[in-house]
Amino acid sequence: MKKWSYGIVAILIGVICLMLSVPNVLVMLKAPKDGLVMEIDELHSGDHLEMDITVAYDYMISETTTETQNGKTVSSRESSRYYGIPVFAVEDDMAYIDHLLLVKVNSSEFETLERAVERFDAWWDDETGETEFPSEVLYHANGKLQPLDSEDKSILAEYFETSDYEDICPAYVLIPMRNGVWVFFGIGAAALVIGIVLVVLGVKANRRQKEEEARRREQMQASGYYNTSQSGITFNNGPVDENLYH
Repeated sequence: MKKWSYGIVAILIGVICLMLSVPNVLVMLKAPKDGLVMEIDELHSGDHLEMDITVAYDYMISETTTETQNGKTVSSRESSRYYGIPVFAVEDDMAYIDHLLLVKVNSSEFETLERAVERFDAWWDDETGETEFPSEVLYHANGKLQPLDSEDKSILAEYFETSDYEDICPAYVLIPMRNGVWVFFGIGAAALVIGIVLVVLGVKANRRQKEEEARRREQMQASGYYNTSQSGITFNNGPVDENLYH
């Protein structure tokens, strides 16, 4: 495979990576809003939100990854959960839960968020009022707010036992972006640049090769090494004796 061919492959990879990552990069370039102080009507798809999570209400949605071989299920595991994070409002010096904002977490973070649930339950169930509201941040979510799909909405309606749940839990989920979005963007940008360089170098090398071939032909013709005419080829040492081929 020629150098420019590798370049085209690299350009295609770069373009695909950039197409997938640029929408998320543009969101992350916006100044983040604190999801814990926003009201329901302030939430919009594509918002860049961040949240310092100290407590969690519960998880409402669970996603499962299934591995199959030859059409048969080999293994199945819970890969992510959507936890409802309480957003409080203060009125007349009284704090109450205004709504829950969903945050998606991976399986590696289940234990941390379950601690947040336990904290909330201990504070919520304390009728003495002696339990202070937890202040230690257990998890920082920083990412993009996106709407739930129809299946997730059905799951929420079943969880809250009503289809009119959006005053309790808006049909959005915060998807943490972490550093992966920048890594993916960097890979795409690097592949695109490398691909362009390879194509340019390949085109130049191909042009240089053609110029050298043309120059050699000119030199050989100028030296009388060969002449090409309709009657055949005549070498510089005289015509070819046809008897040599009989």
